[in-house]
Amino acid sequence: MNLISCHILDSTFGKNASEIRVTLRSLNDNEQIFVTNATSDGRIKESFESQENQLFELNIASNDFLKECSNMDFSIIPDIPIKFMTKKQNSHYHFSVVFSPSSYSVISVVSDI
Repeated sequence: MNLISCHILDSTFGKNASEIRVTLRSLNDNEQIFVTNATSDGRIKESFESQENQLFELNIASNDFLKECSNMDFSIIPDIPIKFMTKKQNSHYHFSVVFSPSSYSVISVVSDI
């Protein structure tokens, strides 16, 4: 069993991206693993199963979030796709994401559970 966590920050308004939609999908078999919304402090934490060298995409619905919370409709980035590969079981994959309508930055950390 693996763990994935993510902290998502909206740099346009300088706040946590509360309730932003996040989806995890296995790209090897095109299977959706989960869809969840971030907590009020912009975080998710979910467990998931994987094989070695399995490719995943964590997708953050940034444009939908900006439309809902601010009526913005000028982002040319519809979502934030983060592709990553699992290396072994019992790992914790953490992603810190900062975004605006025109850019995003991702920092990733992998550790043993």
